[in-house]
Amino acid sequence: MIEIETTWEDTGYDCDHCGGLVLRRTDVETGQPKRICYQCKVCGCQWHVNGDVLRIGSGANCRQAQRERMGEKTADERLVRRFVWVLALVALLLIVRFGGVMALRLLIPLAFAVLILIALTRFAREKGWW
Repeated sequence: MIEIETTWEDTGYDCDHCGGLVLRRTDVETGQPKRICYQCKVCGCQWHVNGDVLRIGSGANCRQAQRERMGEKTADERLVRRFVWVLALVALLLIVRFGGVMALRLLIPLAFAVLILIALTRFAREKGWW
């Protein structure tokens, strides 16, 4: 039988969206590691321990704060992604130019390995493994 036990602890912080009390939520499920997050008592927003947003509350203030938070991240992320894409394109052109099209047969397995690594790291972050 699977049982879930939830405990709540006061963190001493107030929600920056609605001013409600932020609590530390610990869920212990049978056979699973503890899941710890922060949750606002009023609006229901949830944050991971490292500060990442897990769930956005239903209030207009919550959605506005998330849009602002995403706006701050996206400018930096867009620049990094653009740089990585340009770097990858230049590397691909150099490989094709100096290694010929036959060099691509070596890149296809490498591309699959990179995609699998990206998927695994995203999965591990969602599960809270690191």
